[in-house]
Amino acid sequence: MKKFLNLMLLLCVTASVFAKENKVNSAVHYDYGKSIIFTENHIEFAIYPDGQFDFHYQPATTNVNIHSSNVNISFNSGYDYDPYIQYDDYGAIVQIENVPIYYDYYGRIIQAGNVNVNYNNSGRLVNVGGLHVYYDSYGHFSHFRGYINPYNRAYVYRPWHRYYTIPLANHCIVYARPYRAYYHPHRVNYEYYRNHYVRRTHRDFYSPNQDVAHYRRGETSTKRRSLARNSTRKDANYAANNRNSNAQTTRRSTQNSTRRNSANARNGNREVIRNSERSVNRSTTSSQRNSVSTSRNKQQSRAIQAPTAQKQSVSTRNDRGRTKPNTHKTRTLNRHASATRRR
Repeated sequence: MKKFLNLMLLLCVTASVFAKENKVNSAVHYDYGKSIIFTENHIEFAIYPDGQFDFHYQPATTNVNIHSSNVNISFNSGYDYDPYIQYDDYGAIVQIENVPIYYDYYGRIIQAGNVNVNYNNSGRLVNVGGLHVYYDSYGHFSHFRGYINPYNRAYVYRPWHRYYTIPLANHCIVYARPYRAYYHPHRVNYEYYRNHYVRRTHRDFYSPNQDVAHYRRGETSTKRRSLARNSTRKDANYAANNRNSNAQTTRRSTQNSTRRNSANARNGNREVIRNSERSVNRSTTSSQRNSVSTSRNKQQSRAIQAPTAQKQSVSTRNDRGRTKPNTHKTRTLNRHASATRRR
């Protein structure tokens, strides 16, 4: 009887152990939630499908105990990690202690420490280290394959994971325009940063949609920066296709611009010829008008001079006619005088 009871107790314990293991395995492999969570050098990252991320930094000498629901333990929830963080000019975190963080042209995280992150053509997260991510028709995580790295072989639940969240809208650095293509942020060693760290109450960060002329935490160049990640064959083929399509687009735009320029030049020459013809016609018409007006003026002057001459001749004739009576009177007087003398 005792042996039977011991056997039954052993079977119950074994069944409970198997049930716990199955439960843990199911939670480990399939319960990532809304983000992919992994640890890199005492920093726990939570990466979201659109390339944004949150993190929790726990040095090896500290312990975290959560007894209240109103806590802000992650960076996006409001915890102050400034003594450990280096920012760039856009407010993006480029280094946490000694762990560098890299971004692509659009502000999506592509590397955290030694863990590479890749995206598909639609901009969705597909690889975190060696972990492959798959989605359902609604855009949610459906299943996973592989593991991130030997130190993050499976997901392990922690109480503070429910506090991870995406940044606020005014702190978002993921943008539809490749604003970081020619931007190079500056990073320094954490020992140097810790010795020269000064707490700042106000940060004048630029937003991704701004045109920046001067950087203080980085620099710009005319050459596109290289992405800090290992490209797969699919990425290389996608980049080659993009280059070919860009080259074709450039050729088409060049041809179209050449055609437009030639058409504009032809139209310009035609306008010049038309304008010259118009100017010649106008000058000819104006000269004809001037000649007509000159001839009219001559005729008018001749017409005016002719009556004047006639008037002068008439007046002369009248004067001549008027002087004759005076001579006649003189002759009469002379005759009377001579007659008187005779008398």
